Amino acid sequence: MKKTALILFLSLLLPLFAACAPALPVTETAEETTAPAETVGPEETKKEETKEETKEPPLPGIPAITETISWADLEAIPVARANMTESQLRDICVQYMLLQARAVYTVEEDVIHPYSNSALSSDDGYITIRRGTRYGGLPYSNAATDIAAFLDHYDSETGILHIRSHKSSIEVGNDCATDLFWGWARVNTTDTHAGTWTLVPKRGIIVIGDLEFNREIDTYKVQSTYEICQSNGEQRVFEAYALMKKADGMVTYKSGGNHHALMITEDPVVVRRADGSIDPQESYVLVVEQSSHQKSIMTADGPALRGGRCNDRMSFASAFKSYYLPITVPELAGTKKVEAVKFEIPLGETVTQKDLESKYITANYAISKATVTLTDPDGTEIYRHEIRGVAKSDPGPRRIDLAALLPLNALRPKMTEGVAYAVRIDLRMSNGETVENAYRGTAART
Repeated sequence: MKKTALILFLSLLLPLFAACAPALPVTETAEETTAPAETVGPEETKKEETKEETKEPPLPGIPAITETISWADLEAIPVARANMTESQLRDICVQYMLLQARAVYTVEEDVIHPYSNSALSSDDGYITIRRGTRYGGLPYSNAATDIAAFLDHYDSETGILHIRSHKSSIEVGNDCATDLFWGWARVNTTDTHAGTWTLVPKRGIIVIGDLEFNREIDTYKVQSTYEICQSNGEQRVFEAYALMKKADGMVTYKSGGNHHALMITEDPVVVRRADGSIDPQESYVLVVEQSSHQKSIMTADGPALRGGRCNDRMSFASAFKSYYLPITVPELAGTKKVEAVKFEIPLGETVTQKDLESKYITANYAISKATVTLTDPDGTEIYRHEIRGVAKSDPGPRRIDLAALLPLNALRPKMTEGVAYAVRIDLRMSNGETVENAYRGTAART
């Protein structure tokens, strides 16, 4: 009887170890820092920060347990509005990041793609996503795309991700810095970082706290986070950590050494000693991240491998040991209002190849995807093409090349001279909005 009761008890607990269950610790490498959670010790001589804050009701969010994700999950995350509170805006970013981490997928055949310096790659620099293995989170890749791109290739009923091996990159996935980019892009219109080394103030990033360093640097290759943390000292950096709030980020970068970026999912837990200084072992943040380090997790349907942590604890001591700087964006810091979607498509009513050359769709938010369709007078679609926003592109995913989207010269064989073809462009924005009929016009064979 006792054995039966124990089995029943364990079966009820199993679903709790879902896709966001803490992962097994992993050894740090030179590419990214993913230190294991720290054990909290006795609190006889400790006292928690007594500052009380009125909590606002959370916005509709992501379920705690997710095996497969769907468009409905993504659409459940609210679109940021100017009249939302800071807490609501932060919830939106956290919900998005957690959704990225909670996806579980398999592939139908081995998928091989390159990613330099990856801990998953073999000696020839390629990553293999293996058939028959369940994976958690978006694929770690240099595609630098968002959740929507993942869902475009994903079967939510079966959990199968339909992608193929590619010489340059697979169609979906991201790395630590671009994962953070898309999380903030739900509310932000200023961040132009292209990697961990560019998460600097000159790229629209705010470094939290009273830390002294050269805020005019273009990259951390000039002055690394290692140098900044060391010059400011532990307690000064700990106080900066204490100022963070949910949805803020952390970055570490050293040329030739560790580099990583992540987001925190809750306000920090800050514990002070009797003298008022911060106890770095007891104080901690919960983090969500994208990482090349595959860790074993337990889900309701069995084991899986996930890259990075999801709601895992990182102590202030561990963060400083890896020389993390606390960072955020203006919309979360309260120094800039959330904007409505703005875009420009510089085309007249009739489009020619010359009209398209050296012209771009531009927008204040990142463009998740631009889709063009070309139809004949009978309504038959003769051409459809999509370009997804890539967070590492220059000048970033807020600009789409019109000539690449609609290459009219290449379409000449499909077009009849003297016939006007309908052109339509739709946009999917990083804040969650879809702009249908962003442009309507006509094109003719030239």
